[in-house]
Amino acid sequence: MPANTSTTSLLSQISEAHEEVKGEATVVGGSQNLPPGIDNGIAKLSSCKFALYKTGDNQGKFYFMAMGVVITPDKTKDGIPVKGLFAKIGPLPICATKKKDGTVVSLKENLSVVYNELRKLGIETAKLEPTDLEETVVALQKVAPYFRFSTTESKATPQWPARTWQNWHGIGGLDDYDPDDIDENDNEEINSDTTVDTPKERVKVEVVEVEVVEVEVEEIGHDIDELLEACKAKGDPTSRGKAQDELKQLALNLGLDEEAVDDAPSWDVVVEWMNEKTEGDSTTNEIVFTTEEEEETTFVPGVKDVVYYKPKGKRKYWECSVTASFPKSEKCNLKDLNTQEEYKQVEWSKLKEEDPT
Repeated sequence: MPANTSTTSLLSQISEAHEEVKGEATVVGGSQNLPPGIDNGIAKLSSCKFALYKTGDNQGKFYFMAMGVVITPDKTKDGIPVKGLFAKIGPLPICATKKKDGTVVSLKENLSVVYNELRKLGIETAKLEPTDLEETVVALQKVAPYFRFSTTESKATPQWPARTWQNWHGIGGLDDYDPDDIDENDNEEINSDTTVDTPKERVKVEVVEVEVVEVEVEEIGHDIDELLEACKAKGDPTSRGKAQDELKQLALNLGLDEEAVDDAPSWDVVVEWMNEKTEGDSTTNEIVFTTEEEEETTFVPGVKDVVYYKPKGKRKYWECSVTASFPKSEKCNLKDLNTQEEYKQVEWSKLKEEDPT
């Protein structure tokens, strides 16, 4: 659900640093995920948002995350299928953080990284006002631009196994990009017989049936203002929650995406989207819910990935390396990077991609 005070809370944390980093030049860097070996990849932005850390040292502080669906290539040079998987950056902290060696990274430095990623996606941070930040990111997700990316692998060290890093290179040269114009022969050099390793994420596609619903515009508008006020009221939380549920249902009836409604920065923005949907006819508005794909991602640990696991009887999560992964049973074998203790047949659902403590 939209949080009524999220914008104010975010502004209180970034306002000073915002002015110092918004005009910086864009630097192409990277973040971890996807298999190595992708060059000149293209993905389509599917989500980007600000949210709060729920656990750990940064609990209650904001972070930024963005994801995109891989459009091309179909496979890496080693034959690993990647089309339809997700490129991801984040969570990128919007607060001061501390590295494992004790080095402190300032809010300004971390915000600079976030703004750099936004510039790659076409946002002119030099002209951005902090009050517009969250609505800008919501609008960016609606635009869903194509962007270029690549993946590289770091060398293993005594302390760390080899890691795969993503590099998002931005939207340059993709203004007129059409994935339907891709020549399938462009990937002739890829060996289709290469054994496929387990990817980091899978995609579950569900087709929603087409349905036509007639909605009375005047009927919706009759209570919309009262509902909006009730959603923001500071009184009884039960009444406020009921009003929010009713307004959300009206928004969904108009064809708004549920995830977009839940991630909206405020209920006022939701109402604006609803008004846009109902502009046109003054009496009735026919809304068609078109066939769409609902994408659901599942974390699939690959060999050599670093994950966090809390063994039975332990009080905290331990950093482990994946030594084997079994897709059919959705289990894997782990080795503790500190104690070298091995854990067999651990369920994927019990793993964390990041240290939750």
